[in-house]
Amino acid sequence: MKNKGLLIAVFCIGTGVGEVQAVGDGFAKLSRPMLQLSDRVYPDGVADEATYRAWLANRRREILDPVGGAAGDSCRLASIHLAAVNWMLSRETEPFVSAYLHDLELGDRSVALRILSAAEEQLSLAAASLDGCEEDDEVLTELEDASETLSAFGEAIRGLLDEHADQEAVRDGALSLSLHLESSIDGVPMAAKLLQACLFAKSDRKDLALRVLPKIGADVSEDALYHEYFSRLLRCRQILNRGGHAAVWSLLLLCEELAIDRFDDEGDQAEAVRSASAIKIDACRSWVESSSEDQREATLAWCESAVSKLSRDVFAGDTSDRLLRLPFVLPIIVDPIPVTVGGKDGENSDSPPEGMDNSGDEKTADGEPENQVIEPK
Repeated sequence: MKNKGLLIAVFCIGTGVGEVQAVGDGFAKLSRPMLQLSDRVYPDGVADEATYRAWLANRRREILDPVGGAAGDSCRLASIHLAAVNWMLSRETEPFVSAYLHDLELGDRSVALRILSAAEEQLSLAAASLDGCEEDDEVLTELEDASETLSAFGEAIRGLLDEHADQEAVRDGALSLSLHLESSIDGVPMAAKLLQACLFAKSDRKDLALRVLPKIGADVSEDALYHEYFSRLLRCRQILNRGGHAAVWSLLLLCEELAIDRFDDEGDQAEAVRSASAIKIDACRSWVESSSEDQREATLAWCESAVSKLSRDVFAGDTSDRLLRLPFVLPIIVDPIPVTVGGKDGENSDSPPEGMDNSGDEKTADGEPENQVIEPK
């Protein structure tokens, strides 16, 4: 379940979302290098973020193209609209969510909010179509369940990315995901858990984030490996925010071991270890800033030595600024009609590399995803 290509998106480092970390304040040696999200998501022919966004938007248009030919078929219309919503929430918001998880500057959030507004419009169209759907109860129930799931994730992602969201909206976004923590769809429970923890961490109930997040040594769900890893990094951040500087270093070492053991691809391993190491640098800076006057000199010396070693061992090389990213925010639960969007040699250009389908699920021997998805008919 590998997503070999991950989008390049250059962001400034922040001590908190939207805050650019100052240097030259006496702790320059404890500052992270300029880091950016992995660039391995780009399909052939895409070389920058603006072009990638255009590619994503074009893919959405391709998903919606069959709408004109589905007039009068309410069930098919509903599934097409839901497939577009799924794409927007899963893939188009991912650069912003991945940046948020790494505590990177998000850039122009209005782009993400426009995507979410477009998803809400498509959800409304899907709801109107479902009112006229005359399929059997099982199909109708599946479509209605998908609509409810996507609506909950949309509300949660908006609560996370909207810097003007009030505390009630953030809490509502977190609570909207509660039902989906027990979903039977592969990957959905862990995606819901990660987003819910992020929202609790953003809210005035930060204590709930640690209750939601898995412990570092807990069992790992293979159908949501990336979300599992980011959940553990988020747990480390929450412990760091509580002043657990020494504990975080030990936990991050366990995260790095997990990355090497569970990610098959060496690029994923390197980016995952680098992502953990970036938090180590943050921990050092926070450790020194919070140390007492009589311990600060010794703490600063140790941390500067540790960060210097990380710079040599982890943040050196041509791709040393790349961080791991989510291959998708939530799985594809309503599959779009297969189309070709600028792919090479006739292959579907939105197909993730090497055996990974759009949902991130491993495929069975006959090439079909193991989890159930709803396809427009």
